[in-house]
Amino acid sequence: MRFFHIQIIDGNRKKGVKNNDNKKWKDRLEYRCEDCIAMALSYQIRHLPVVTSMLIGLSCGDGRLYPFDEVTTDTDTEDIEVDTDSEDIEVDTNTEEIEIDTDTADTDTSTSSDELCPAWDMRLDVLLPRLMLLQDLSFSMNSNASSNWHQAKQAIKATLEKYKKQIAFGFDGFPNATNCVVSRPPYLDCDPQNAQIIIDEIDSLDLFRSTPLYLGLKNFTKTGYAPNCTAQDRRRYLLLISDGADSCGAGGPIDPHGASAEELAEVTSSVLESTGTATFVIGYGSGVNPYQLNAIAAAGGTEFDEYIAAQHQFEFEHALDIVYAAVADCVYHIDNLSNDPIVMDEVNFFFDGDLVGWDDNCAHNTGWTWAEGDTSRVEFCHAACMQLKAGNVDEITAELDCPTISIP
Repeated sequence: MRFFHIQIIDGNRKKGVKNNDNKKWKDRLEYRCEDCIAMALSYQIRHLPVVTSMLIGLSCGDGRLYPFDEVTTDTDTEDIEVDTDSEDIEVDTNTEEIEIDTDTADTDTSTSSDELCPAWDMRLDVLLPRLMLLQDLSFSMNSNASSNWHQAKQAIKATLEKYKKQIAFGFDGFPNATNCVVSRPPYLDCDPQNAQIIIDEIDSLDLFRSTPLYLGLKNFTKTGYAPNCTAQDRRRYLLLISDGADSCGAGGPIDPHGASAEELAEVTSSVLESTGTATFVIGYGSGVNPYQLNAIAAAGGTEFDEYIAAQHQFEFEHALDIVYAAVADCVYHIDNLSNDPIVMDEVNFFFDGDLVGWDDNCAHNTGWTWAEGDTSRVEFCHAACMQLKAGNVDEITAELDCPTISIP
């Protein structure tokens, strides 16, 4: 910690101090700051060792200018002193000429950091990610009294209740009619209100004979299919849930050989490329085809390059938790109410007044980053996001015009 004490005495041209308006200038300015760097703003002091400027503020390397917090008058001292923790330096004004620019001598040294780094007049609107549940509705889901389908419904209901305020859900099933038919629109396109609708209506869904994995995925390559879920204005995902292997092939109707792993990977890649929708995969029960499901997962564009396996309800619920937690982010649209131009590297965000550090592309999963490469969206990374989701933050604010401060 360094302490800078600068004392200017006797303004009537005494001891070489020039004062063009013959007013006395007697201020003692003090500021403390860790690793300070003196910043010249107004008054110039010539030939002064260590500092070369009369200080009205200090930069600490954190993007802010800090004003001095004490102004007093002292008429007894005739020297200029600079005092730090590590050294005391005195400059005799008999031998050094000191010039004070009287045009700025009356500058208010109480300038606040809020004036130097003004608050950003903006509003944050949460952008819920979109997740389409693509559920296997084949007969095999209901093959015994304690069926996969019964357990799956209970797990789906429980996890939807948990995440219904964090994700805009949609729901689709395959097949949605007899045999390999998947020609109907999705049951529900993505919407923030859908979680409760799915919870209320999932028990009424019918099951059918076949398992058209390929055809169910292919629907999402079609223009206009589930337009809310595949819209480009926010992050979008597909969650494929199945307990079996494809039995319809790439063309249907029922094909005993089903679609190949390569065909399933290809159509999954097409979903990602055509709509930007990434695909997660959960395999439920012992009847899955791991080659097929892993091919879909590897091409899905998520952090999971293999399907998530679940053998019973509690494992399935845990698998859903894993996917939903990966999807539920903290991306906000920024409404710039001030209409001032925003410089990307001159913005800082705060939670209840505490700085949230810049975390480029959430590399440390700690701070914040620009979500889409511009100033219209901000993403709070995992640790910060968890604070928001836990309700531990009352106010998010931002300041402008000072260099962005990175996390330590």
